[in-house]
Amino acid sequence: MGASRNNGDGSGKRLLVGLYTATTGSVAVLPIVADHANGPALWAVVSVTGLLGAASAFFTRHSLGRGAGSSAEEPGSTESPYVPPHNLPSLSRYFTGRDTELGRVREMLTDGDQQGAPRRIVVIHGMGGAGKTQLAVAHARTHAQADTTTLTWWLPATSTERLRDRLLELAAILGLPAHESEYVVLSRLWGWLRDNPGWLLVYDNVQPDGDGAGPPADGPHGLEQFLPSDQCRGTILITTRVRQGWAELTEHRLELLGLSPTRGRAFLRLRIDGAAEDTEDASLDALGRQLGWLPLDLETAGAYIEREGISVEDYLAQLPEHTSTNGFETFRLSVERISREAPEAENLLRLCSYLASEDVPHSALYEHRAVLPDGLRRAMESERVFHPMVRELVEHSLLTVSGDQRRGSVTFGVHPRVRQFIRSRMDQDDRVLWSQVAVRLVEAAFPAWPEQPEVRSACERLMPHADAVITEVSWASDDRVARGTARRALIELLHRVASTRSSAATGRAR
Repeated sequence: MGASRNNGDGSGKRLLVGLYTATTGSVAVLPIVADHANGPALWAVVSVTGLLGAASAFFTRHSLGRGAGSSAEEPGSTESPYVPPHNLPSLSRYFTGRDTELGRVREMLTDGDQQGAPRRIVVIHGMGGAGKTQLAVAHARTHAQADTTTLTWWLPATSTERLRDRLLELAAILGLPAHESEYVVLSRLWGWLRDNPGWLLVYDNVQPDGDGAGPPADGPHGLEQFLPSDQCRGTILITTRVRQGWAELTEHRLELLGLSPTRGRAFLRLRIDGAAEDTEDASLDALGRQLGWLPLDLETAGAYIEREGISVEDYLAQLPEHTSTNGFETFRLSVERISREAPEAENLLRLCSYLASEDVPHSALYEHRAVLPDGLRRAMESERVFHPMVRELVEHSLLTVSGDQRRGSVTFGVHPRVRQFIRSRMDQDDRVLWSQVAVRLVEAAFPAWPEQPEVRSACERLMPHADAVITEVSWASDDRVARGTARRALIELLHRVASTRSSAATGRAR
């Protein structure tokens, strides 16, 4: 029976391909025929094309209806659905001290079962650098390892466009039929999640509105349209800096604070090679208190201490007596140390600080390096210079790297607090230079014809960067040539962004 059905499916697919090819070919020659024929000849081609199109539509509808359906549509089916491997970020090898918080997340995510709620949501909120993302990664990896037959998926949620794009990407990975309407594709995705329970989705870094004090830009109600329906049985983890505005979505919220002194000392001893033996608790406590026991700052300080081979006491001596709670002094020491060996390291961070905080494609930087200042361009052209520079930035927690270099999918990310620090070090001339370079880079990378369906995904992935450079560009410059080049790039980028949003809105309206 199974073999027979598979043979039938294969025949059906071959028929679909044949019909599609024939129909497409007929449509393609219509303009040529129209120029060289009339009357019966043209009518014959049009008629054949119409019949092929009707047949293709009929078989496509019925075949896709069977392919996209769930096991409920095929009662006799025993085949398991395709579940892709998880796409979770790496967990820091120094992650520690969050057992209590992990336990609370697990408790809250299972509490929905007791209330009979199929969809269970937990919001992890806290200030930047508290370790929200790493906590979510730790929980998600435990979930993925416990059951490889259910979906575990990571969704960057720094913008509406980026979240929508990643959901559509997930639908494609699951093999769901494509459709010109995004709403239809999302409905099919929710249907798949409904029919395949036990999944976990992580919505990472849901951003606040412009002043950073309120709920996400569209509010929790705006986020709701990108959440599976409450009939889907699974779990959702949301990380965000936003504290308020979640009551209607879920009552399960966890505020993540700095580490306790005991756990902070354990973190530092793990991070700093040799600190377990010859560093007194008093020195670790002094460092932790000065940095507010925030994991990101402790990580940055620990990396510097280890790489420089200095003591905790020596590091403390380099900090001002009263380090501000933003932790910028730890970033300053690390940037200055790296820049001594790789002068273009800070310029890479300067450029990234004017792009979105995540998913900066290395391919875009390399392919369009001609728009970069000479120093950074030359560094990118030399692997012996660029790769060690990136590695140093990663080791000091100033840059994150994701993706697979073999597939050309490597992306960079800069923590929002690191971006804020890098901006604070720039004078007016630097702000003008790097904001305009960012405009020219995004414009060069953005597809020239965004309304074409085949480049829609590329456009959507660049939209967060386009929004960032459009908002942050600075014009106070005496260099008329550079200013004119950047203005032209901005005008062209604005046009492409408008076309992208118009095409997306048309798709959603269908």
